Amino acid sequence: MILTDKEIRDLCEKNDMISPFKEEALQSESYDLGIGDMVYVTDKNLRELDLKNEDTLNRLYKEYNIPDEGFLLKPKECVLVSLKEVLNIPENINAHIRPRTRFIRAGLEISSQQLNSTYHGILKIRLSNFLDVPIRIYKGLKICQIIFEELKEVPTKEKQYKNKKNATYQNEKEFRGPKLDPELQKKADEIVRQLLGD
Repeated sequence: MILTDKEIRDLCEKNDMISPFKEEALQSESYDLGIGDMVYVTDKNLRELDLKNEDTLNRLYKEYNIPDEGFLLKPKECVLVSLKEVLNIPENINAHIRPRTRFIRAGLEISSQQLNSTYHGILKIRLSNFLDVPIRIYKGLKICQIIFEELKEVPTKEKQYKNKKNATYQNEKEFRGPKLDPELQKKADEIVRQLLGD
C-alpha cells in the first residue's frame, strides 16, 4: 500500500524518516527531494571501467562542490548528485525514487532507485542530460520524488538491509563509489580460474 501525505508526515515526525522534513515538499502520496551540495563527475582520464577491478571502480568519479551559480551538466553527460535529505527507512516500509515529470520533459533523466527497508543515509542519484544543450542544476533544487510503500510483513532480521554484511551504502554520508559484492567477486574469480585452467 502506498503511503499518503498523512502517513508520511506521521513517520517523519515519529521516526525521522526524512531529515530535514519540509511541509512544502510533501505531496499527496510522495515527497520531493532536493539536490545536496555535491556532484560526482566521471573521471575523463579513466580509459576503461573494469567492473572486476576495485581500483578502477574507486577512481570512476571526481567529487565537486556545487557552486551557488549552479553546475552545468553538459549534453549527453551523466553525473551523480547527493541528495540534501537524510533518509531513514523504517523496517516495515520500502521506498522508490522516481523522476519528476517537469524534468523529464526538460530532457533531464533522473535514475529510479529502490530503497530497502532499514536503509539509512544520504542517497546519491544519477542525472543524465539527453539534450544537445547544457542544463544548469542547483543545490536545493527539488529534483526527484520518493514514494513509500508499507510492507505486508517486516522482513526477517538477517535479511534487513541494515544487517547485511554487504550493505555497502548503509549509513552513507560521504561518497562511496560502486562496490563489488565480495561473494560475487569470489565466484567470478573462481569461474575465470577454471576457464583458464589454473
